[in-house]
Amino acid sequence: MPCRRLIPLIVLAAVLGWLPMSLARAEENCGSYAHCGGNTANVGKYADQTCCLPKSGTYTLSGQNYTAADACPGDWYKTVGVCKPDGQFVCCAKTLPKETAAAEKTAKPTQVTNQLVVPKLSVPIPGLVFTKDFYEESGNLYVPLLGQYISAFFKYILGVGLVAAAVMLVWSGFLYVYGSTGLQVSDAKKKIVDALIGLVIILGAYVILSNLNPNLVTPSGLKVGVIKAKPFVLMPAKDYARAVKEARSEFKSDMDKVPPDENAIYAYVETRAKELGVNVCIAKGIVQTESGGNPNAVNHNENFKSLAAQERIDFLRGGVKFSGAGFDKKMPADCSAGSPDRKTCETIALTGPINDDPEFGDPSKVDGGFDWNWSHDFGLGMINVGTKRGNNWCNPATPSRKIGNECYTWFDLLTAKGAIDAMLHHPALKGSNPDSMARGYVGQNCGTGCAPYDLKFKIFSDCLGK
Repeated sequence: MPCRRLIPLIVLAAVLGWLPMSLARAEENCGSYAHCGGNTANVGKYADQTCCLPKSGTYTLSGQNYTAADACPGDWYKTVGVCKPDGQFVCCAKTLPKETAAAEKTAKPTQVTNQLVVPKLSVPIPGLVFTKDFYEESGNLYVPLLGQYISAFFKYILGVGLVAAAVMLVWSGFLYVYGSTGLQVSDAKKKIVDALIGLVIILGAYVILSNLNPNLVTPSGLKVGVIKAKPFVLMPAKDYARAVKEARSEFKSDMDKVPPDENAIYAYVETRAKELGVNVCIAKGIVQTESGGNPNAVNHNENFKSLAAQERIDFLRGGVKFSGAGFDKKMPADCSAGSPDRKTCETIALTGPINDDPEFGDPSKVDGGFDWNWSHDFGLGMINVGTKRGNNWCNPATPSRKIGNECYTWFDLLTAKGAIDAMLHHPALKGSNPDSMARGYVGQNCGTGCAPYDLKFKIFSDCLGK
């Protein structure tokens, strides 16, 4: 057997032996502990530099000795991932580079405690382990399952291709060494070249895609915008009881208590909605999204941190709080969509000061001690009571609002019956189209893509499906 025929096999063995070692060196040294599985794509360019580190005992990481704790050492930080056995290890990732470290500190993923339903695959993929964890970051919810599936499938196909190329190289090398004719040797050489070309294409595609965008080979999963309910504060039980005493007797009931009896409240919503011919699912959706079923809910519209509230914009432009204390007028004159100052307006609305009138109100005062230069929302349906300007109150002696033929004071709206009756008599609910009802209740300018509308319509749809 000519020795020269063994040279390609020796070179091939060296290449195949070096490849896995070089790939291993690309990962951070976890010592004797495995890398985190599941969704670790959120660590960006350091997706492979994750380690499952023990919560007890001692361990070695990248050549340094550490005493275990429920935290990550040095310049490592906790991230989303799967360690087995669960509960004994913490998933840690290498600190992000300087150019992204600041953004990571301000928008670090928050793991959500809810659990996803893990799909059962008809054809299992080796190495695929779904994690039930999902997390919220920068106003979006990241669901990892699809990303985990695509990543595992891609790695599986890559592995099959590498194995096929290796088998073809070995077989072609065998034919090359033991070929008895020139034609057989030539055919073996061709197969070796073809296998090497295939190997280069497979590895080259992976390297190119990884450098262009790591998410192409390790996708992070689905990104879904988080729908948040309108914020509100809950009046303490003692103050709430005092406020309810000032309401009209016909609105008082056993439902007026903190914490609330949600079953009784939703049962009354259903009964009254049917009596008044209002869609039950829309009525329940309004209560759930506006107040979370809390009759003691109060909202100050000048403190609603969004450009969706014009009163928030006007308050920040005014530069004066209820106490008379001033603050810098930073809100630009034009905050409309398309304005060059739109982003600045959004930032100021979110981070700017809030008013200093009583957060929960003072039930001993007929106007609650609130700053009535701005409107406020009350009760289960978060019914808006307008400002004292322009004769907005149907009862001049106290903050109030007329809905239908009834005049509701802010005390009445804090009772369960008063709030539900006021809500169900809202003109927007006098119809049969659930879209227009939900849109009308939260405002005509709030439709698809507007969080209060989207959340109401989702609850409405879920209600219909039951």
